[in-house]
Amino acid sequence: MATNNENNFALLSDEPILESERTDHLEFEHTAGVLARAALYTDSPITIGVFGNWGSGKTSLMRLMRQIVDCEGQGDNAAVAVWFNAWQYEREEHLIVPLIATIARDIKKKQEQWEKKLSLNDEVGDAARKAFDIMKVGGKKVHDALRSVLYGVSMKGKLGVPLLGELEISASMKDMIERYEAVTQDTLMARSLYFDAFDQLRELSHDKDIKKPQIVVFIDDLDRCFPEQAVRLLESVKLVLHQPKFSFVLGIYPQIVEEFIRNKYAAQYPMAAATAASRDDDELRYRMNNYLNYFNDYLGKIVQVRHYVPERRPDQMQGYIRRLLDEAGVTSKFFVEGISEKDLLELIAEVGKRSPREIVRKINGLIVKWRIAKSEKSDAEPYDLLAGLINETISDRVTKGRHEYEQFLHFLEITTGEDDSLTYGQNLAEALKKTQNATYHEERISMLKKDMDTENVHTMTSLIEILEKDEHLCNVLNSRPGYKWLSNKKYREEMRETYEDRTSSEEARETNRETKKEPLLHREPDTQLPKDFEHIIQGLRMVPIPAGEFNMGSEDGLDDEKPIHKVKLVDFKISATPVTQAQYKTVMGANPSYFKEKGHKDAAELPVENVSWNDAMVFCEQLTKLAKKKHRFTLPTEAQWEYACRAGTTTPFNTGENLTTEQANYNGNYPYRNNPKGKYLEKTMPVGSYPPNEWGLYDMHGNVWEWCMDWYGEKYYDECKNKGRVENPAGPETGSRRVLRGGGWDGRGQRCRSAFRGSHSPDYRNFNLGFRLVFVP
Repeated sequence: MATNNENNFALLSDEPILESERTDHLEFEHTAGVLARAALYTDSPITIGVFGNWGSGKTSLMRLMRQIVDCEGQGDNAAVAVWFNAWQYEREEHLIVPLIATIARDIKKKQEQWEKKLSLNDEVGDAARKAFDIMKVGGKKVHDALRSVLYGVSMKGKLGVPLLGELEISASMKDMIERYEAVTQDTLMARSLYFDAFDQLRELSHDKDIKKPQIVVFIDDLDRCFPEQAVRLLESVKLVLHQPKFSFVLGIYPQIVEEFIRNKYAAQYPMAAATAASRDDDELRYRMNNYLNYFNDYLGKIVQVRHYVPERRPDQMQGYIRRLLDEAGVTSKFFVEGISEKDLLELIAEVGKRSPREIVRKINGLIVKWRIAKSEKSDAEPYDLLAGLINETISDRVTKGRHEYEQFLHFLEITTGEDDSLTYGQNLAEALKKTQNATYHEERISMLKKDMDTENVHTMTSLIEILEKDEHLCNVLNSRPGYKWLSNKKYREEMRETYEDRTSSEEARETNRETKKEPLLHREPDTQLPKDFEHIIQGLRMVPIPAGEFNMGSEDGLDDEKPIHKVKLVDFKISATPVTQAQYKTVMGANPSYFKEKGHKDAAELPVENVSWNDAMVFCEQLTKLAKKKHRFTLPTEAQWEYACRAGTTTPFNTGENLTTEQANYNGNYPYRNNPKGKYLEKTMPVGSYPPNEWGLYDMHGNVWEWCMDWYGEKYYDECKNKGRVENPAGPETGSRRVLRGGGWDGRGQRCRSAFRGSHSPDYRNFNLGFRLVFVP
């Protein structure tokens, strides 16, 4: 019975090669042979870096290398393979101490192994006898030299040295290190401070009359230590053990160490603070970056040979996955009618990001979900493995709070035309099929963008934007199962979970009670909208703005607000408030906002934020579709926004010469000019919480920045001024940034002025960015 349960419920281990009886599924044999023999047969000191991300197979490759060193380290090439798991000693202040102890211990063990082998068998070959002789003399001397180093390492008195027991010691390496760090950062001075402790080891290493074994030290999981510990160990190895007949193999995720080094020197280098304070000084930034780039290749100064763990070829990866499925005993159960072996193997590889460890975890997750589904469903109800894998890829992102993926799922179900015959999911699947000749990700995205229809372009742009930023998801969906998943809603809903967190936050409720203001906005339906529109998006009010002329810009503001120029506009309608979270979710199917304040009755009336210009345009596109295209919604132009904000005023704010925190939600610690400080609520407030301007518009100052339709042009006002008077301007024809207006809850009062111009890239999201609508009959 136990055996049956074992077979039915056991999962895969993610142990590396040569552990848990796992063989070389990854086909690292040839790579391991070349690197291991380089470490074994190079007499001069050498350090080999086995680089790769977590779970890429670094440990497996190093295990194979160690096996080769153990097998070939005989005769005149006697060797000791040392394995050191650095993370096991991360509580040690100086990892060099347990490292030296581990090397000494393994030399002693190797010597004893050869001695035992010879005592049990008189007929061993010459290679074994030569290895024993080298270990007996040279190995013992290296061992004794390392022990003498350890005598200089630990504190005076009896102390338990890792792996060696208690030693009576008179010097302190810790004190020497601290003295070294306090006195100088110069390597030559450091060597002089260490001189007495390491003199014997250094002399022995250069004594050519004594044959010594090759010491090959494998340091694994260095990236699991705190970066500071890892860097300190690397410096110590370079300083202390960079000796002939010593080879080091480091398993490391290089970006972790190099990022730490860069940040460390950026913080310590005196010009860093100056750079932060002088962002407009291009020359200063240039010199600073050049200096910091010196540290980007920090590991290149320690590692002589870099080897990145190679990504397995598709056939190798599929063979690896097939062997894992065999090992788990689920091959015959997974490859059933309707499931293509090639499709499943390729999809598991892509969902697992072609990382060996991640693939094991994904297979285990798939096995568990499959077993649960089989126990809950009847045999007549199939469990779709392919759909489950793709859904898991999406759910990984949604559960981490990345709301753009909730939006992505919603967009797939939206139809592209009035006849509801085709969804955006189907459109995207067909577009991806046409990119099969693309050789790299950027080329595929470029082909997708060129293939877009002009109708509802912003919704398709938003979908492609997700794939552009998420190459992994793009690769998962660019497969036969992916096309089916995109095209078929029922297929997508296989094993679909509800992701939204419905729990309330007592802390958020309490905070809201402290700062709650009764909204001043009346919620009657808007007669300017279609009669049946109120049930589609509740509370949307459009305010008619009369045609007229005004002076746009400010001579008291920043350079891009000058010169003041005359603008003439036709009448238009603009929403009384920024779009709320409830309204946004009704149309988009997700709420990306940072400030949700779950459980509070006014939470739905908070302005939606954390939306990009692209998101806002998709909202307008979909709202227009809901209105049966009888009425079109869009963003206000920059001129429309300022005209509506001013409401006939010419002062810095529509409230006059000043703006208080009783009139708008902004950072009251930074009032306009020398006016008194006010409150800083540190969050958004429900729309309509502050008095409106003369035309009945709320929150034109503060709360959230508002996207405008225009591209930003720093010198665009000069062009307008030269024309004398411009009518219904729509901004520059092209650009890289879209205009933002109004200031936000976290900004200074000065930035809330009617004329202040902000801007950002169209795909930028932040918790202070929202928008309001313009209605075009």
